[in-house]
Amino acid sequence: MNRAPIVLTTDFGLEDPYVGVMKGVILGINPKARIIDHSHYVEPQNIAHGSMLLSTSYNYFPDHTIHISVVDPGVGTERSALIIMTPRAYLVGPDNGLFSGILGKYSDDSRSDTANIHVPAGCKAFRITNSEVFLTPTSDTFHGRDIFAPVGAHLSLGATPSELGDPVESVLGYAGPDLVITEDRIVGEVIYVDHFGNLITNISNTLLTEDANVIVEMSGSCIRSIHRTFNDGNTTTPNEPIALLGSNGYLEIAVPNGHASRSLLLSSGDQVILYKSH
Repeated sequence: MNRAPIVLTTDFGLEDPYVGVMKGVILGINPKARIIDHSHYVEPQNIAHGSMLLSTSYNYFPDHTIHISVVDPGVGTERSALIIMTPRAYLVGPDNGLFSGILGKYSDDSRSDTANIHVPAGCKAFRITNSEVFLTPTSDTFHGRDIFAPVGAHLSLGATPSELGDPVESVLGYAGPDLVITEDRIVGEVIYVDHFGNLITNISNTLLTEDANVIVEMSGSCIRSIHRTFNDGNTTTPNEPIALLGSNGYLEIAVPNGHASRSLLLSSGDQVILYKSH
């Protein structure tokens, strides 16, 4: 039996019974399962948000963790259901690019075309086909309950991916927002807004430093430095937006003690431009 936890990531929220029902299904199959709620507030149908949350949190869970992840606007269509094995974990969810951020950590393929991702060396992927473990009748609109929860639970009891599906050599990537990088600027966008109203972008911290000489522009506002914390003493002006190197590895826009999304009227999908000053 796999004693590592089952980690749930969804866009279901907690107002409705969907998450609770998935936990009930898991515990009905494996009463000793340890379940962790990673997040149930992925923006609805926002695959880029889910992919970023998974890829930036993935390394903080124990080896062999089973991630059941459901952000699935194509539920019930011809899209496949997947189990992916990485050196660290099992990933269970839809084949729609949700796991592309994690797979990118293992891939040396730098091509910008991410419509399909060849399964990297050291990883394996399986299309879930063993309907004997599904709940019946199987709903066309709730695969989290009827397919992904049972599959994850059976993995936690020692089932192998090959018992639950057929191997595949590639999976769908997510053709989401790509950075545009030129000599003097980086064009990215807001991927999601966190609980505090901070704007999380897809501009990696690795592309700049705290003392970088840059200008960050969004919605007519300009930020002319990178801050170290949310409140840098005399360098922080009340109600003015700041840019930080976020703890998740990506550039954030915040308003100290405020709500950047509301103040700047920005949300996921809005453009952020970082100019490299000389």
